[in-house]
Amino acid sequence: MDVDRHLPLTPREFHVLLALGREPLNGYQISKRVAENSGGAVSLSPATQYTVLHRQVERGLIVEDTERADEQKSGRRQRYWTLTALGRGVLASEARRLQADARLALALAEEA
Repeated sequence: MDVDRHLPLTPREFHVLLALGREPLNGYQISKRVAENSGGAVSLSPATQYTVLHRQVERGLIVEDTERADEQKSGRRQRYWTLTALGRGVLASEARRLQADARLALALAEEA
């Protein structure tokens, strides 16, 4: 898996992958989980969220989970998204990259 070509992720991309780390979610659930996980620092408007989701589908990081899709009372189909193996690898690599950056920043701050 060539995860490095997908790095670095934007904060929104990272948090969408992180939100999908445990289970498939629909758009509303993703938005809510991103806000929770980031302490409100990252928010997703519907347009931004679907731009990120579609870009991640094109890159092979997530897929639409058609087995979880269901019909809402309004008759509209609820779409669910899930991580691919590549997406999980990219998420882990980005987390390691951010951790290394944070360690360096903390070491520099302690020197001051």
